[in-house]
Amino acid sequence: MERIRLIFFLFFLFFLHPLFSQILSFDSSFYKTIEWFNYLENQGFILSWNGTIYSENEQINISKNLLKNWNENKKNEVLKEILLPYWEAGYLLTQLNFNVDSIVGNNIYISATLNTGNKIKLEAIKWNKPPPLKEKRLMKMLNIQLDEPITSYILFLQPKTLLFDFIYLSDFPKLELVTDSTAILHLDINTKSKNNIEGMLGFAKLNSGIKNWQLNGFLKGNFIDLIGWGEQWNIFINLGTGFQNINILFGVPYVAGLPLSIQGIFRMRVQDSTYGYTNEEINFYHIDRSRRWEILFGGGQKQSTMFEKADSNLFSDYRYSYLNLGGQYSKLDNNDNPNKGFKIDIHTNIGNSVIGAKKEINDKKNQLLAETFLNVISFIPIHRNVSLYFDCLHRGVFSNKSILKNQTLLIGGINDILGIEEERITAKQLYKLESGVSLKGSQNTYIRFFYQFAHVDHYQSEWGNYQSFGISFQLKTRIGWIWTAIAIPKELNHNWDFASSRLHLKTSVYF
Repeated sequence: MERIRLIFFLFFLFFLHPLFSQILSFDSSFYKTIEWFNYLENQGFILSWNGTIYSENEQINISKNLLKNWNENKKNEVLKEILLPYWEAGYLLTQLNFNVDSIVGNNIYISATLNTGNKIKLEAIKWNKPPPLKEKRLMKMLNIQLDEPITSYILFLQPKTLLFDFIYLSDFPKLELVTDSTAILHLDINTKSKNNIEGMLGFAKLNSGIKNWQLNGFLKGNFIDLIGWGEQWNIFINLGTGFQNINILFGVPYVAGLPLSIQGIFRMRVQDSTYGYTNEEINFYHIDRSRRWEILFGGGQKQSTMFEKADSNLFSDYRYSYLNLGGQYSKLDNNDNPNKGFKIDIHTNIGNSVIGAKKEINDKKNQLLAETFLNVISFIPIHRNVSLYFDCLHRGVFSNKSILKNQTLLIGGINDILGIEEERITAKQLYKLESGVSLKGSQNTYIRFFYQFAHVDHYQSEWGNYQSFGISFQLKTRIGWIWTAIAIPKELNHNWDFASSRLHLKTSVYF
């Protein structure tokens, strides 16, 4: 009963959202909108537009020449020629989505819908780290006049990941600050001792409420005990508004009588039509009978999909063909809840990437590209059920030429830096060290006190450090286990911020 109460308490705590409101006034007439764009650029921000106009049920794409004029700082010309017909009585009757990339490394995303009359809806303004401005200057930059001053506590409740929803009711808008929430239900299904099938179903509600959501699921199996050599298969699906991910991995035992298995992988990712790709890969791999070590080699191809960004030095379509090599070695006493031992996991691929793969032959560019992954974890026992642990992680993407922004790593969140929003940071390299104390209970139950330090090579910016500390615990139950972690982050040029703490939660249920 106590465990059930604990589960409900965690879910209740996890879905609490702070809500604040302020009265704002916003002038979005045609010429005021132009002034707003110009003011942003004068502050050191670059506005990029994908060239798409949404009007009622119609989607209109402007010509490449006009989009080129926009990106060459001829915005007034484009606005007057293309967008002016969509204005009525000085107000826009359509929806425009803008990305604002700062030359100093801030990433601001603006989604705006402007309607007739004074009813304008600025759906979202979000940045990776706050601009170097005070609260009043920030509001001035956005051309927003406050009837009442906003407090520092509300504005910086969740620094570096603020999401503003401006909902206009008559002439009086309301400002909401909504934090992220994510919940994942992880299902482990054990049918036989030699036939392990693992599955996961989940639901994640992101950012501005139910309008951004994900439904996650995967099913994978490992029949190594049944076959005698390695056989693995994996189907992963992530569906929702904003992006859809599908990964399919299937392994077949034995190749021409050799102790090798063949593995085919298909991955698809679509996120804001910018970081989308499809990836096909085939590998030969071998797992020894003790399951201590595994090696694999193969090759694959990865290409961008559904690309809507304008061709530029930051974004472009690409096709990456590569060779793949990797392996792992483990001497952990328990893979799920270790108390001593170590594990090494390393993977790398290298090949040729063709930038502008959909262009004419003369417009294509070739680059040498490599991606690396290294993870080393060690547990050192200091008592019967207490151990120190160290977890070192490296991820990187390297090239002999400039790397596109949609080729970079997306880091942050439960897979690398706890306390940071999932995949918020675009980077070329990540070095992370996690250390702490692990208190081992029975079976899969443990408590860990952790500290993380991450050294990140930001895309188009300098190196920066991220830190977090907190506590995580895994609780074994009769039907599975619950894993949760509370992490307090420290980001670039900021102090430790308890108000920005994040709760990560995962549960497993056994059948």
